[in-house]
Amino acid sequence: SPQPPMTVDEFLGFIDCKSTKAALRDRNYPDADLYRFGEFVFAPALQGRIDVRTLIKSVLAELPYDLEDFPDLLCFVFTKSHSKVGEEGFVFLCDFLYRFEQLYPGSLEKCEKMALECVNLSRALLLYAACCLVKAKLPKKCKSEPVEQIVSGEEDALTQGCADDWEPVDPSMEHADCTILTMHAAFLASQLRQSVSFAKVISSARAFFREQVGSLVATEKWSPNQLEEKLKSIDCLNELQSLLPNSLKQSLLCCDIAWELMSQWFKDTLQCFDNFELALGYLALVDDSRLRHGVLVLMWQNFILERFKAVVLLIEKTGRAPKEREARQQLQMPEIRVVEFLTRCHELVKMLMDDVRDSPPPSHIQQDQLIEIAQSHPPASLQIAGTSRDSLVELAIRQQLVNYHLVLHHYHLAVAAAIQLSAGLRNHILRVLFCPIGQRAFFLPLDSHPLIPLDRVDDAVVERRHQFLTKVAEQGTDLDRKLARFLSFEWNLTVDTIQITQVLCHLRAGQDSAASRELSGLSQTDHLIQTMSRILAARVLRLAEEEKTVLTGAHLKWV
Repeated sequence: SPQPPMTVDEFLGFIDCKSTKAALRDRNYPDADLYRFGEFVFAPALQGRIDVRTLIKSVLAELPYDLEDFPDLLCFVFTKSHSKVGEEGFVFLCDFLYRFEQLYPGSLEKCEKMALECVNLSRALLLYAACCLVKAKLPKKCKSEPVEQIVSGEEDALTQGCADDWEPVDPSMEHADCTILTMHAAFLASQLRQSVSFAKVISSARAFFREQVGSLVATEKWSPNQLEEKLKSIDCLNELQSLLPNSLKQSLLCCDIAWELMSQWFKDTLQCFDNFELALGYLALVDDSRLRHGVLVLMWQNFILERFKAVVLLIEKTGRAPKEREARQQLQMPEIRVVEFLTRCHELVKMLMDDVRDSPPPSHIQQDQLIEIAQSHPPASLQIAGTSRDSLVELAIRQQLVNYHLVLHHYHLAVAAAIQLSAGLRNHILRVLFCPIGQRAFFLPLDSHPLIPLDRVDDAVVERRHQFLTKVAEQGTDLDRKLARFLSFEWNLTVDTIQITQVLCHLRAGQDSAASRELSGLSQTDHLIQTMSRILAARVLRLAEEEKTVLTGAHLKWV
């Protein structure tokens, strides 16, 4: 809650008139007391009741403090205050800074630094703008005459004519304009999340604004198809997009949203489990396959790989689906979500395979002019250590292309693990579906190139794969059989059991047309003929029962 204004008695007790002049900072006053004192001193001038000259001569000069400390005090009060700043207050601020810069050169740069380090960005922007106006008003230093003189009268006349045609341009003012507009963008972003100083924003400006919006979207859990509508419905986001169209381009923004969703998922999987599916939904909107490829690689490395590895090793150890306690302790997710996690994993890996298959060269990430100029020509008072931090999209675009066949190998593993748990198979070890060479390739960096046999394995592995897919076909769901059929194709197997089981499911549901389409792709084996004969017999008996037809012994011997 705001402190009450300082009274005259408190003011007199604060200044201690008997003390000698000293620096304000040497008195070690609490910030709250210093703020109330500053408000008491500067309030009349900020309200336009006295001018700067009178304030300095009749008030500040009589106080037991060094005069050169008062610009710092004014900036401190100005940036901490939440009261409205009118035109008179802003004019006073500019006039005050101008006079003190003439009295104590260098004080303006200190005030500018305070503005750039202030987290109250609305006040920081006003204070920095005041410093820029004062700089423009200060007399310019005399420039030295050039050593070389133009001797030709014709050249001299030509130069004079050109000078008359061009308006003088001060690049520093353009730089200041871009800094002010970037500060305004940072202020708009602060309406979404916690406010930070411009000094922190400028070092990461290429990433900062997307990260802020991405954090908001991830926290609010907006669905991908709502994104454009939601962005337009919030005024500060709409204005932010108009200021920074390149930084907040939808394709780039979706990358940061997906990354933030996965960051939350990684930190608290139990509460944010659905973030994984939502993140893949946002990545589906990214129209640059090379960019999406890089984001997927970074996600796999930072968030997914170790968790995926833990699930596979746990299945390896037990030969079954993890129990509730095991899943929560070792995988940080409930038992019922493990199959869903594996499904999301093979969806992510499939997306990665699609992106690397026909990946274009790395594209250029276009920066907004505001940010480029603000970063290349920062204010003199701002000390930026080192280079600016790379954004997610800049890191993603530089990622090495993954090895398609190694990614496909992991896709086989993820699909096999998912359908094993979904179909409820027990006492089955995943690694027996792969030869020793293939087993050693698992969990390696996806851009490495180990030897991978894929479908070129010995007969024992082929037989185990056949048995595994047959069990899935018998015990799994329609989706499990669809994935099992994909694996049979990838492993170069002919597993009729999968299609025969699918035919039976269609016939039991009365979907004869769908069953006939499945039958057209099957070879006429004894197993198929026996299965269809039993179906035919069952239907004849059912028809006879419905029609109340009595079957003789001669009929029944055929049924």
